[in-house]
Amino acid sequence: KTKLDGVPTVIDWHADKPRPAEASNKGGDVLFSLPVSASKGLKALVQRAQASSFMVVLAAYGIMLARWTNTNSVLVGSSYANRRPDTKDLIGYFLNILPLRIDCLEKLTFVDLVLQVRDTVKESLSNADVPFQRLVDIVGAERAPGTNPLIQAGITLDERDWFPEIKLEGCTGNIQPLMAHLGTAKMDLTLGYVPPNDSAPEMLFGLQYNTDIFEAHTAESMADSLQAIMMAAFAAPDTPVMELPMMKDDEKTLILTKFQGPKDTSFFTAQPVHYQIEAVAEKMPKQIALLSHTGQEMTFQEFNEAANQLAHHFMELGVGPDVPVGMMVERGCDLIVGILAALKAGGAYLPLDPSYPEDRLAGMVQDASAPVVLVQRMNLERCRDMMAAAAATAPEGAPKDVKFVVVDDFWGSLASKYPKTNPTPRAKPHNLVYIIFTSGSTGR
Repeated sequence: KTKLDGVPTVIDWHADKPRPAEASNKGGDVLFSLPVSASKGLKALVQRAQASSFMVVLAAYGIMLARWTNTNSVLVGSSYANRRPDTKDLIGYFLNILPLRIDCLEKLTFVDLVLQVRDTVKESLSNADVPFQRLVDIVGAERAPGTNPLIQAGITLDERDWFPEIKLEGCTGNIQPLMAHLGTAKMDLTLGYVPPNDSAPEMLFGLQYNTDIFEAHTAESMADSLQAIMMAAFAAPDTPVMELPMMKDDEKTLILTKFQGPKDTSFFTAQPVHYQIEAVAEKMPKQIALLSHTGQEMTFQEFNEAANQLAHHFMELGVGPDVPVGMMVERGCDLIVGILAALKAGGAYLPLDPSYPEDRLAGMVQDASAPVVLVQRMNLERCRDMMAAAAATAPEGAPKDVKFVVVDDFWGSLASKYPKTNPTPRAKPHNLVYIIFTSGSTGR
């Protein structure tokens, strides 16, 4: 119970279709394999971590699940064939489901995660005699209609060594397993894995998905993400788990060439956009970066330095990773500088169109839990009044004391107090960049 404490017992898939009250158990399969080069990387990682290939694949699968569902902890079920003393004399096939917890923490490298998974699997095997149904009761897992309790994602292993060698007169050979389309799904998502061996060095996979909630293209995208994670992780296991790519190289090239046009894909890195602007400001500081409809111009150097000063002020006010900053600024250079400053501070930006009604703007600030709002002096009193009125009826957890940064005053007297140098990097590629509210999503 302690091991499973705090982990979500129902996965929020953000699925394509609403889950029916009664599961049909209909499914689809995405079949794929990894090349021999990946098998070599897997073998080296297995030796380094003193783990099995199953544990390594399980770690990669956990990363894919965590990043697709936007959570740090996931439960994956693995079947375990074992007879307890009370069933040793019974005829039949006895399986127990082992819930395996995977915590994809930001600080972990892939090899760190493999070590965590290795220890988790060993610990679970030592308690494999506990019936799954008893675990469900002990944890108090939510029983949602149409879904399995506690475990909605699974993994299975089919060892090639289980298949016998064929000996016929005049020829020799062996039986190799093949992944097949079964048309069923016992869980929402199940990864089938056939490890490589000397006679068949390719790894085989089958991602079985529940067609009640997933479309085929979504399952195919999940499979592509898993392939990208495994290829990168097996080649560079010291990469932080949150920096492993979710797209394969051919997908990146397709997006950047066919969909966008550039011939050079070398700039496609995991660096946030403000790092790219800093690099351009260093290479071509005098080139024009911004030109507003009023005729105001800013070079890349001016743009970057202004954003740096404002970013240092935002950081002083508590802005950091995943902290949104409201932008109630008319379109122009100040708005773009403000957005870049929020990103440099490690935060995210929340556009607030001054033409919107006060209650809608206040609701956006509260719903996003934005503690800071950048505002022009002409809108300051209006902004204060609307936030004061909204605070009286604000739900628990909404910011009560929003700080206002008046952009006119900042450039007039405050900017000189802050350095023009780039702030120490704070945001990572997986951190929040912006929050957008649409009328469809809020109903207001």
